[in-house]
Amino acid sequence: MSFTSRSMFTSWASPTQTFGALLFAPVVLMLAGGRRSWVALAVLLLALTGSKATFLPLLLAGLLLVGAVRGVVERRVRAEWPAAAGLTLVCLLIAQFVVFGRGAQGTTVAPFATMRSLWGSVAGSEMPALASVPAGPLVVLTAVHLFCLACVWGGAAALGRRALEPPMLLLLGIGAAGVGAAVVFGHPSLSQLYFLEGARPYLSIAAVCGVLAARRVPWPIVACLVGMGTGAALLASALDVAGDVLAAVAVPYAMLAAPAALMLWRRAFGLAVVALLTGYALPESARDVAAHVTPEEGERRREIPDGAMEAGRWLRDHSSPGDVVATDLHCRPVTESACDSRHYWVAGFTERRVLVEGWAYAESTLSRTPLFRTSYLDVPFADPARLAANDAVFRRPTAENVRHLAQKYGVKWLFTGRNSKLEGFAQLRFRNGSSSVYELF
Repeated sequence: MSFTSRSMFTSWASPTQTFGALLFAPVVLMLAGGRRSWVALAVLLLALTGSKATFLPLLLAGLLLVGAVRGVVERRVRAEWPAAAGLTLVCLLIAQFVVFGRGAQGTTVAPFATMRSLWGSVAGSEMPALASVPAGPLVVLTAVHLFCLACVWGGAAALGRRALEPPMLLLLGIGAAGVGAAVVFGHPSLSQLYFLEGARPYLSIAAVCGVLAARRVPWPIVACLVGMGTGAALLASALDVAGDVLAAVAVPYAMLAAPAALMLWRRAFGLAVVALLTGYALPESARDVAAHVTPEEGERRREIPDGAMEAGRWLRDHSSPGDVVATDLHCRPVTESACDSRHYWVAGFTERRVLVEGWAYAESTLSRTPLFRTSYLDVPFADPARLAANDAVFRRPTAENVRHLAQKYGVKWLFTGRNSKLEGFAQLRFRNGSSSVYELF
């Protein structure tokens, strides 16, 4: 169930997602709670525009759903919902045309792209074969993962008429947009799943409200159903299904899908089906959480050397905000790729512009990455002349190439490891066991 515990990954791997979630929560609270400050709402939406615009289309979808459904129910549309939707749309346009400069950051309309990646894990397929996976496996995987999401948020099915209330419609619209984006869009690094991550808390709230609205079931029965679901999941994981890979994936879920659908059809059993599905999701979710919190010893590796933060902070404290830094540190110390260019700690610790550091997530890289035909980590830097001029200073420094870097690109500082070749061409200003900082003459 790859969707059920991904937040354990994104909570630390994507600081912008976490920061955006912090800003998005009061936006939803103001809109759903009925006590609105339009000035505060505008400020928060503008902050989201610059910090994590992923949340804006989710909010827009929720607001449009509220307006459409309440328009049918009440036969009129209250002005507050179109006004909020219009404000959100303006911020979304600002993000697209101003912040992102009309770039898509690698995101494209690519239905079932998430499932293609999952099929690669299930069937052992790799690029470029993933680009030609037939529709059958993708449809089955989509159904399986929607069922997994139902295991997590099945309580929303018990909302009944509460689902027509504006706060619930807002939450459900945000959730539907997040799930839909994960199915419809594609990205070279699976970033379409951040839409689902953004919707996760609000689907959880809707599910809890559904549980509270459902017919009460005695706790011993709830515990029994959770145990039954857990047992079914453990049995399914041990089941050896004869046939192809697709059957091995689908059959274990089909074991629980029929009784769960029957119980959902009878709304009186809403809490019971939530208990059953929760139990079914429990073993795999627990394994995923444990794997994220306590990885195997062989998976532990230190990517940032001791002393790197000290050197970066020294440079920050002894330079001007407009100074440009050059570095020869471009690749993470991993072996999966010739150069895993997701390397950004020099810019992070120094808080200064870096001429060339990591380029994996640059628009110029992602826009040149064909989905499922090549990895974005294998795409070279978009400006080879700049990269060559940058790296030449560290590998074969001369007075001429150092002067060229300073005059053409405005570089004032060099951040590197223990590199004695630079002495004589730049002034050593800081050095510790792992890092050196030079200032150009």
